[in-house]
Amino acid sequence: MGDQELYSGLIRLHVLYHASQQPVYGFWLMNELSRHGYRIGPGTLYPLLHRMERRGYLLRRGAAGGRGRRTYVITRAGRKALAAAKVKVRELYEELFEDEAGGKDGHEHVREHGREHVRERPRVLPYAAAPLRYRISIR
Repeated sequence: MGDQELYSGLIRLHVLYHASQQPVYGFWLMNELSRHGYRIGPGTLYPLLHRMERRGYLLRRGAAGGRGRRTYVITRAGRKALAAAKVKVRELYEELFEDEAGGKDGHEHVREHGREHVRERPRVLPYAAAPLRYRISIR
């Protein structure tokens, strides 16, 4: 598995995030993604945008007269998906960096109902015994 396959979901999240901030277009997205270290060409980006549009995450808006720059904006379904992804990304981030944050003391800090609590971290099962929590599809 190449690194690009690992990052494909992150690229989609970047697209959703930027489309939630302002209308975006392909060339701008390629430049923005390259600023973050992703090398993506038009032969990859435009089919990705079209798939995201077909799945209802983005809405394409064309220029007057059908010619010119086409922009993409996030839809209600895209905002909902982005909000859910933020929760999952935060959870993954905390798990990936818990060693660096001093999280090895057997406790975790959680925020519930606007208040921070410290609770004992549940015992982690070996990978083979741990239940799958999410089903993820790249396509």
